Amino acid sequence: MASQEATWVSGGFGVTDRVRLEVDGVIATLEARVTNPEARARVRFARAQTALAAGDDSLAVVRLEAVLADGPPADVEAEALLALAGAYATTGRPADGVR
Repeated sequence: MASQEATWVSGGFGVTDRVRLEVDGVIATLEARVTNPEARARVRFARAQTALAAGDDSLAVVRLEAVLADGPPADVEAEALLALAGAYATTGRPADGVR
């Protein structure tokens, strides 16, 4: 139970893991309902960013790779590539960020 209440800090705001999981669930529900491909790419990128903010870089890598595999809009692609390179570096795979 204590691990669920561990504090996660991002941008100066403390949020519990439970709240982060709830936010991720809300974003997942939204992702399932969005049918516009561009909007869906943005929602999927937002979900990957929540994993990054929580320090779950391995999950973020999986989500960012999925966003990029679907051919997102150029602005999302650029941001996702930058985020993915950072996530690769923190997971000990910096060479993957330059391929």
